Amino acid sequence: MKLQKAINIIKKSTSITLLRNDSGRRLLSNDTAAYDVSGFPEIETEGELAAVLGIDKPKDHVFAITDIPEILNTNAETIYAEQLATSVCFGGEEYVLFDCGKIYAVHAEYLKPFEEDDLFRCTPLPDGGCVISAGGLITTGYVMPISVADDRMITDISEIAKRGIWRASK
Repeated sequence: MKLQKAINIIKKSTSITLLRNDSGRRLLSNDTAAYDVSGFPEIETEGELAAVLGIDKPKDHVFAITDIPEILNTNAETIYAEQLATSVCFGGEEYVLFDCGKIYAVHAEYLKPFEEDDLFRCTPLPDGGCVISAGGLITTGYVMPISVADDRMITDISEIAKRGIWRASK
């Protein structure tokens, strides 16, 4: 994982949370993505967190330090999340698609720190959603995807991408 890319993504957010557990694991989160920062110095206060991130105007952000949520702090059953070759744009933003038995979309920006990771897993949530995690034996981060309700739409987009746009209109 590219730590500096993760930090840059988190710093763009107005809500920054350091998640931690008793075993020393630490994740830096913006409420949509969480990246492993176990190599960070020990941080005890929100002011220290702002300083470590190099944020000059901490009053423009909301900082918190809290426990890692149970869903990220457990060995819950996961399944392989296949990253599809098709991405979609919505509202001028690119989303990468994953197949976890159901199609999910992840904001492409949040995947940039994982450029070298090619293994993604999906942990189902009780509400029917999931958390997509990156990394091999050691999970380097998590991203909350958006559920794509209409799998047929994604299939159509995939078919168009395979055939080429110019042939799809014939």
